[in-house]
Amino acid sequence: MGTSRKRWIFLPLAILSLAGLTLWCAPLVYRSIKVNRARSLVEGISGYYLDGDWQGYEQRLLSAGRLAPDDEVVLQAQSRYMAVRQHPMTIGLWVRLVKLYPRNPANWDGLFFASVQMKDPKMALLAMEGYRRSAPDGGARLREMEVFFLMLAGKKQEGLEKLLPLFSEGVSDERFMLEAAGLMLESQDPYRKAALDWLGVATASDSSGGLAARVIMAKDPDLDGEDARRLAQSIRSHPDSKLEHEVLACSLEVRASVMDGSDGVSVWQGLSEGRSLEDRVKVARWLQKNGDHLSAALMVQPSEAMGHRDAALVHVEVLQAGAAWEEMQAFLNHRNCPLPEVLRHGWLAKCSWVLENKEGFGIEWRRAVQSAKGDPDALGYLANLAEQSGWTTEAEAVCRELILTKGSGMRGWMGLYRLGWKNGDSRLMDEGMAGLSRSGKTRF
Repeated sequence: MGTSRKRWIFLPLAILSLAGLTLWCAPLVYRSIKVNRARSLVEGISGYYLDGDWQGYEQRLLSAGRLAPDDEVVLQAQSRYMAVRQHPMTIGLWVRLVKLYPRNPANWDGLFFASVQMKDPKMALLAMEGYRRSAPDGGARLREMEVFFLMLAGKKQEGLEKLLPLFSEGVSDERFMLEAAGLMLESQDPYRKAALDWLGVATASDSSGGLAARVIMAKDPDLDGEDARRLAQSIRSHPDSKLEHEVLACSLEVRASVMDGSDGVSVWQGLSEGRSLEDRVKVARWLQKNGDHLSAALMVQPSEAMGHRDAALVHVEVLQAGAAWEEMQAFLNHRNCPLPEVLRHGWLAKCSWVLENKEGFGIEWRRAVQSAKGDPDALGYLANLAEQSGWTTEAEAVCRELILTKGSGMRGWMGLYRLGWKNGDSRLMDEGMAGLSRSGKTRF
């Protein structure tokens, strides 16, 4: 009887303990499921070189970010993507990474090269110091960082002299060698010759690095017509070649055509024939990124832009490049314009500013800010637009709005820092850096 009573006493306790353990473990299990799902979304796209499917990558990265916003793998994939797109918030994402995961040298490495890309020597120096702390035995990588920092600091000749022996030593870091070859290719001999010799070997590979080497080789200003056509065919024949590489190959053929006395328009017309609007938009974006707005205009007709958001973005940038501000105003004010409110009003503010309509500028800018309230991405776009347009007061105000918006404080502080650095305002730089330090969990 006593034994039976003891069993009845312990049974409820066991059930309660099991229930408590389940309740304690459930959030951890749920979080683990979300992290695994997020990592599966970014699997295969966290490499340094990405293909041209920007829209697909953005959707996957956004979905992954919602599932696991602070996961290191997800943040690294987002940061690398931003770096490839040369987005102004690239540094901000890497700063977030080194604050959350300061012991991983790869995060400091990413911040350093993002700072080099965005031409921010102060942040690059901080990243070098962080890398040195996290990787005491990383002497070789620090030497490579020193080269790029010298270039960034305006000491190009000193940097080139440090680069040259690295090519004969056979550094194993392919990414670094590709970056270095790109820098040396723009210089005179013996630096240029060393880069060409290395690229000549690298381009023979069918690896992703071999394709990247061909892309860098395409930047050689001294390619003659025959070499340009040969390289174009080499880029097309690579197994990893995508639409953006086909566009690059076409640009090489255009260069060769110009050398032969032709304008090369037929090359772009041939590329656009039979392609979907989505593909033509991708081609146009590549052309615009490389400064060829006239050829981009061949890819998208104004009538197509009225019913397709991405085509509308291409059309607006074509009009902006051609300084057709009144035509842009008419397009943006049309009731069927497919662009979001924040983009429409932001660009309408730009039109009013250029056309010296101060009242119109104020009205459109207030509408743009109002439509962006509570949306970190929209506010980030306006901060970037204002910064690039030289509207310092407006840019600072939007950065402060970002600071007050949930989940975007670090972007706001980073914006203030960058704004201060760009305008030589030490007050804003110090305030931004202090805010970044307060918003992180670790010392920076």
